[in-house]
Amino acid sequence: MIQDLAYWLFQTPLSDWLARTPSIVPLVQSIHILAIAVVMASMLFINLRMLGWAGPRGGINADLRRFVPAIWGALVVLLATGLIMVAAEPVRELMNLLFRIKIVLVTIAAISYYIVQHKSKLDSGYWESHRKIAVLFAIGSFILWIVIATLGRWIAFAGSLV
Repeated sequence: MIQDLAYWLFQTPLSDWLARTPSIVPLVQSIHILAIAVVMASMLFINLRMLGWAGPRGGINADLRRFVPAIWGALVVLLATGLIMVAAEPVRELMNLLFRIKIVLVTIAAISYYIVQHKSKLDSGYWESHRKIAVLFAIGSFILWIVIATLGRWIAFAGSLV
C-alpha cells in the first residue's frame, strides 16, 4: 500500500516539477532544519525548567506559555516542508523504514506536548507538584527529539529500507 502510494506520487506532475527544480528541495530542507532548531531549542528550555535547571522566574507554566506556541508553529512548518520533501522524492522517503519511524516518533512527541500543555491549563501547579513526572517527561522528551533529529539525517543516507 505504501509502495503504491509512493510510486503514484512519484508519477504526479507536482513530484516531477519539485524533483526537476534545483532550488526547491534545498530551500525547503533549509526551512525544515530551521524549524527543527526552533522545536529543539523550545523543547530544551521547557525540559531544563522541568528538570529544575532553569531560572526561578515564572515557573514551568510561564515557559510553557512562552515556548509551546513556538513548538506548534514549528511543527506546522515541519509538516508543510516535510510534505514538500516527500512529494519531491516519494519513493526515497515513503519506502524508508527510518522515515516511517521518525513520523511515528514526531506524532508521539506532538501528543506528549499537547498533554503537557493540557495538564498545565487544567492545573497551573501540576508540573511543580508532580516533579518526578516532570523529570521523566523532560528526559524522555530530550531523548525523543535527539532520536527524531538523528533519524531525519539518516534518512538521506539509508537508501530505501522497507
